[in-house]
Amino acid sequence: MALIVGAEAETGRGALWIGDKKASKSHEWLQSRSISAIVNVTADLPNVHDDVDYHTLRCDDAIEDAATLDGALDGALTQVESWLAGGRNVLVHCHAGRSRSATLVLAHLMQSRRLPLTAALELVLARRPVLPNRGFFAVLERRQSEWCSPDAPPPPEYRVLTQRFVSALSDAAVELAEKAQREIAQKGRPVKSLAERLALQEALNPSVGEPRLGPSRPFQRHDDRPGAGLSLLAPLAELGGES
Repeated sequence: MALIVGAEAETGRGALWIGDKKASKSHEWLQSRSISAIVNVTADLPNVHDDVDYHTLRCDDAIEDAATLDGALDGALTQVESWLAGGRNVLVHCHAGRSRSATLVLAHLMQSRRLPLTAALELVLARRPVLPNRGFFAVLERRQSEWCSPDAPPPPEYRVLTQRFVSALSDAAVELAEKAQREIAQKGRPVKSLAERLALQEALNPSVGEPRLGPSRPFQRHDDRPGAGLSLLAPLAELGGES
């Protein structure tokens, strides 16, 4: 879970969050962040809260579903902008909070702020590792020509984005494991409740300040040995970071 754009007191705009299915199900977590509107970007997850407004975009995280997402994208973006402009905090979620929800959040930043895809990716990657699938990425590439000036920088190569995602996810797993160990040491017990686990993950995603994952800042803990990063994902899965 990560805060992508904070609430703006001057304009009265709400905050924009991205998350996974666990965040969408935790009423306690939603209430603690005053989230009253949710965009559900999945093919199968139900809308479970009676006191939350929903917009549902049904699609699978599959390249062949890119046309489905593209066709429903404008309606979803209109709803998100309406909620944010009305001062409501919004969560965009899918199953893992990495591909479908990230595509919608990136599209919102590109459309509302006229950011090229590269700049939108930098903003989101500074807060959460994300990787739209190739089909969704192609949708965003095409949409850049609609929303941004012709002299906007070209999108990054998908291969480069994939490498950054793997590195960032590995780094996040290490930080999450270290944070969990400190929490256990302080409390004398494992972090078990869903709200606690969500808060723990959220603490690792900075929402203000300089991006940690910009291209001029190489990753400090990335291990290039074959398979080295894979073992780092286990702590993340145990604490609810992957789904």
